[in-house]
Amino acid sequence: MRARVAIAPALALAAVSAGCADTIFDAITPPPPSRTAELDDRDRITLSRGVALAFECTYGVYQPGDETCGAATIRSRDPSIAGAWLGHAEELYDAPQWADTPSGQIRTRFVVVGFAAGSTTLDVHTERGDRQFDVTVIDP
Repeated sequence: MRARVAIAPALALAAVSAGCADTIFDAITPPPPSRTAELDDRDRITLSRGVALAFECTYGVYQPGDETCGAATIRSRDPSIAGAWLGHAEELYDAPQWADTPSGQIRTRFVVVGFAAGSTTLDVHTERGDRQFDVTVIDP
C-alpha cells in the first residue's frame, strides 16, 4: 500500500511535466445585478448586452501553483456582437496564499463584452493549443 501512495504523486508530476495538464478557463468576474455573465464547462459564454466578463487561463488541474497561459491571443469572429481583449492584470487586494502564481507570473486574462444580441465565436490561442468559445449575447 505504501508503494502506491509514493508512486501516485510521482505519476501525477510526470504527467504534468510531460505537458498532459489541462488548459483551464475560469470566469473571474460576477455579472451585475439582474444581468448575465457566465462561462460554462462546455466553452459557452452567455452575456447580457452591455455586460463584460473577465476570465482567466491556466495550465493545471485546479491546484495552487497552476501555470499561467502566458502568451495568448483572443479574437471575436463578429466584434459587432461581442468584443474580446487580452488583459494581463492583477487584483488590487491581497489574494489568498493559494491563489499566487509561480515566480510572480502575471495571470493570463481575457475580457469579453456583449455589444448586440446574437451569437458569435471567440478564438483563443495559447502555447498549448487553440480553443473556441460559443458566445451568446442576450437582451437584458
